[in-house]
Amino acid sequence: MQVRAPQVFCYMTSWSQKRPGAGKYTPEDIDSSLCTHIIYAFATLTEHKLAEANDKDPEMYDRVVNLREKNPNLKVLLAIGGWAFGSTPFKELTSNVFRMNQFVYDAIDFLREYKFNGLDVDWEYPRGVDDRIAYVSLLKELRLAFEGEAKSSGQPRLLLTAAVPASFEAIAAGYDVPEIAKYLDFINVMTYDFHGQWERTVGHNSPLFPLESATSYQKKLTVVSSYPY
Repeated sequence: MQVRAPQVFCYMTSWSQKRPGAGKYTPEDIDSSLCTHIIYAFATLTEHKLAEANDKDPEMYDRVVNLREKNPNLKVLLAIGGWAFGSTPFKELTSNVFRMNQFVYDAIDFLREYKFNGLDVDWEYPRGVDDRIAYVSLLKELRLAFEGEAKSSGQPRLLLTAAVPASFEAIAAGYDVPEIAKYLDFINVMTYDFHGQWERTVGHNSPLFPLESATSYQKKLTVVSSYPY
């Protein structure tokens, strides 16, 4: 049996460089030897096309991509979406087939221009039957286009990954797991924010296992509970 080497994804957010004092974090602070993949978050959509989130992003793109000079095997991807971005832009994008296809091919040009190795889709969150179908369609179109572009250009295929929730409720509400798994190279499960300031009692942000006193519902709010998905 072939054993695959561990894959370590490191996320770099655009706003981390803006933190005051010791909290400031830049691409140069990343030890690229610790990562197999770095995902820079986030890009946005402008007129339904992949675009920089702000004027300084191209400079940051170069600085993140340049980490490959220290680790030639490193793959650097660009993420689109996120919590603040919301679900509406993705709904609008996927509601029209022509619009979605245009996004896909423009995204390839964008990723190649800035020398990224792929795209990370962070739709937070698809909900309902229509969103579930649209999400699969978007990933399928991206994967097929990535494969076609690689054959015609002779370049390595762009990677396609996704950030998805660990919550059993969110998964049931909008994810066709077997279908999206057909098109993604990696699925990054966001096993955090199981508990937070919205609750009246303290709970670990990212618990691996439940407390002995946990209710049957609380036992599902753990990292291990997301394994079946």
